[in-house]
Amino acid sequence: MKRFKPGSKWALIYLVIFMVYVLVAVCSIAFDSATSLLVGILGAIITLPWSLLLGPILDSLGYIAWYDQFVGHPAVYGGLAAIGLLPGALVNACILYYLGARADGGKQLD
Repeated sequence: MKRFKPGSKWALIYLVIFMVYVLVAVCSIAFDSATSLLVGILGAIITLPWSLLLGPILDSLGYIAWYDQFVGHPAVYGGLAAIGLLPGALVNACILYYLGARADGGKQLD
């Protein structure tokens, strides 16, 4: 069995945390709409600082208005909202991969 290197472990753990958030967000929006407004805060915290930078860009491109207008089911709405945070999550995963590779002595970067 092949051992994961530290950068891969860190990035994989972060992406698993993000996917758990996506599942929680979709379930919360679909089944508990009373508290579903607070789920977006958790997603913004998980993808910091990129959620603060990319959120206004996505809004100016019309992505948020698009899924507000065309989505009819709450679960699809939650999924599309989470996809809006996906670029920030991928950037954070790349950063964690790089930091893990550096912690391993830079052997992984070759």
